[in-house]
Amino acid sequence: MTRNFFLSALIAAFVAVAAVAAPSGARADTASDIAAILADTTLTVEEIAAQVAGLVTNAADPSTAASVILAAADGATDQQLEGIGIGLGNAVLALQLTDPAEAGEVALEVTAAPEAIQTAFTATTGSTAAVLAGGAGDSLLGRDGGSKSPG
Repeated sequence: MTRNFFLSALIAAFVAVAAVAAPSGARADTASDIAAILADTTLTVEEIAAQVAGLVTNAADPSTAASVILAAADGATDQQLEGIGIGLGNAVLALQLTDPAEAGEVALEVTAAPEAIQTAFTATTGSTAAVLAGGAGDSLLGRDGGSKSPG
């Protein structure tokens, strides 16, 4: 129990330091990164998805990164929209394991996305963005992350 307390305190301290140390230009970096991804017409759907998921999960503020990515999607090709939807879905699945509330915030951003993005997101996560956004704070595995056995 003491070990869990110290581990929780260490993680909280790390998160606090990371939040303070986050560069103020992070939003601009995400915008330039997604612009470069969308400008590269040689990328496959899978490559776009991997890069989008990385941008979101590695961002200091994943929901802001998702918002910037979605704003850049205006005028994207069908293949790019699919890649963005899959990438955002994969990011939400990853965030569910570490920060379920933030996963819900990213899903909330997707609820206003073009239909092609929402379709790819749903195919990836198994749930619509609206369902996942409505469950902000809950893990896809349950409130305890699936670590407890029933009853």
